[in-house]
Amino acid sequence: MQHINELKWEDDSEEQLFHRKEICDRVNSYNPNLVIDVGCGPFWSKSKIKNVIGFDKNIWTRDQIVFSSLDLLCTIKEADKIFTSNCADIVMCLGSLHRNNEAKILSDFNIVSGWASKFLVMRAEWSNEFIYQITEEYDLLIDSEIKTGLPTSNKKYWWWKIK
Repeated sequence: MQHINELKWEDDSEEQLFHRKEICDRVNSYNPNLVIDVGCGPFWSKSKIKNVIGFDKNIWTRDQIVFSSLDLLCTIKEADKIFTSNCADIVMCLGSLHRNNEAKILSDFNIVSGWASKFLVMRAEWSNEFIYQITEEYDLLIDSEIKTGLPTSNKKYWWWKIK
């Protein structure tokens, strides 16, 4: 099987490509020692972000092409046995948590937020109320929010600064 590791997939919009580049540039500007890409999927960040480790519970394929060069094939709970508290400068969850129910989101968020020492970056389709609840519960600071997608979309990229 052929492996592909690109910033752009064939069906991505220019807006998605712009946000990916913006994320990579911003993450790299912090000169991180370690970045964890949670649920990295096709792992487009692998060759674009310095010192990134990506894991997912699935191998992503399309037409017999492997769209991933992930470092670890595991779940968040399994990864928690590998990563320690505050081990990464930045933890990215760019779609891996928002598709679950609230209890599962909070359980997984509790784990992955503990790995971050400086920033937590997340793409989420959650209500602002839920975002503010998480921000308060985990004693985080909202550094920025970036709207994505259509004007009717609830998707945003959230950057939290670890206090």
